[in-house]
Amino acid sequence: MRKALGLSAAITATLIVAFQPAKADQLVTATVEASGLPTGITARGMVAVTRTSDLGAEYIYCEIQGSNSSCTASNSNTTTPKNIGNVVCIPKNFNPPVLTTTCSDMINDGQGECQTNSAAGICNSNIEHEIKPVCNYRTENNSGTSASWTWQLTAPASQSTAFTLDCKKSGYQGYTQN
Repeated sequence: MRKALGLSAAITATLIVAFQPAKADQLVTATVEASGLPTGITARGMVAVTRTSDLGAEYIYCEIQGSNSSCTASNSNTTTPKNIGNVVCIPKNFNPPVLTTTCSDMINDGQGECQTNSAAGICNSNIEHEIKPVCNYRTENNSGTSASWTWQLTAPASQSTAFTLDCKKSGYQGYTQN
């Protein structure tokens, strides 16, 4: 009789674990957008990249194609929080853009005291400018909170000035500290 009760308890425990609701995945996105481009200039070839710092993680990216002006790459992660590297690759037919103050601060935040950007080095340096934060950024602990990083390239009012690059993030705690 004791053996039967022990087996029954084990089956009950297994069933309880098996029917626990699944934890939701956390969505991570990277977007690149171009606006105000002069006639005849396209954003084709601009690439947004995101990558976790997990060993063997793949690069998740999108590339603007044809006459489109934006693209978004996304990935779902089952465990949270994640340390995420973000990069934008801008074709060299564009001069290096001027970073907004907000973007410059985000890119340089944590320098010297953080986990290095896990997506760095993905752009082809012969044909692209690679712009990236120095650090990985850590997603929120809540898997229901999506993390997004958006790069926004804006054309200048006149052709004698440089493009502007802004970046925005949401769903991140901040940079990943050492």
